[in-house]
Amino acid sequence: MKKWKKRIILTLLIAFALNFSNAATITTQAASKNVTAQYKKTVSKMLKKFDLYFGYSFGEGMKFKYDIYTRTTMVYYNNLLSIHGKSLNYAKNKCAADMKLYFGNKKVKLKKFSGYTWKQPSDLIVNKDNTICYVGGNWGTGLPTGKIVKILKNGKKYSVSYDVNMKDTLTNTYYRYMGRLKITLKKAKNKNGFVITDIKRVRTENVNI
Repeated sequence: MKKWKKRIILTLLIAFALNFSNAATITTQAASKNVTAQYKKTVSKMLKKFDLYFGYSFGEGMKFKYDIYTRTTMVYYNNLLSIHGKSLNYAKNKCAADMKLYFGNKKVKLKKFSGYTWKQPSDLIVNKDNTICYVGGNWGTGLPTGKIVKILKNGKKYSVSYDVNMKDTLTNTYYRYMGRLKITLKKAKNKNGFVITDIKRVRTENVNI
C-alpha cells in the first residue's frame, strides 16, 4: 500500500514538473513579439555602418567577444581615415559623439600593439606609441553585407538576428554566406532610436579572408 501511494505521488510530481516546463516555454514565446516589419528599416540603417567590421567576425579561426575593446574599434573602424596615425586623445574626442550614439556612453579602450596580426575584430585597431594604428587589410571588391532576418521584442530588449554575406561589388551579387550575429538593442532618445547593448556570434562559416 505504501509503495502504491509513493508511485502515485511520484507520477503526480513528474506531471506537475512537465506542465510547469511547458507553461514556462509558452510564456517565454508569448513574451517575445516579432517587430521586424516595424523596425527593420531603422535598425538596418543603423547596423549597416558596421558591416565591414562585422565581416572580420567570421574569418577562419577568428574569435568574437563583445566588450569595451569591441565597442571602441567598431566606431574607430568607421572613422579610420580621419584618425589613423593620430593621437589617442584626438581619436577619443573625434569619436565621442559616435560612441554615445551607438552605445550610450563615451568610454573607449584599445589594446596595445603586438604586431600586424589579429585574432578577433577588436585587435584590428590598436594603441601603438599612443597613436592609432590599424593592423588589418583591405576588403577589395568583395564586401561583407548585412541583412536583418528578424527582430524580436522581449520586455525592454530588442533581439536582432543579423546575417552577413559576401557581396561582389562588380557584379552586385552575393556569393558567400559568412555567419550570423545576435545583436541586442534597447530604446534610446537619439536619431537611431536605439543603442547596442550586446552582440553575440551565433554562427560562423570560418571564411578565408
